Amino acid sequence: MTRGNQGRALDFLLNPSRRRAFWTDGGTSCALLGLALGSALGRLRDSGVTLARMFEKAEEQALLLRMTREAAGILGAR
Repeated sequence: MTRGNQGRALDFLLNPSRRRAFWTDGGTSCALLGLALGSALGRLRDSGVTLARMFEKAEEQALLLRMTREAAGILGAR
């Protein structure tokens, strides 16, 4: 994501007129969510983790979840 795109994303999250589409009160919590999201995305960008590595990790976690559910089902049947 380029800095220009980050600016547009933050504008969407922090602009009260855009937030009203989701929160009728203007969404103070949305502003906090936007700041937290922006901070997390900045840390992620600085970490150097690639999208491919994140996808690989997500696939690994999904496999572990399926295996855990299967094991729980087997143990529950006993």
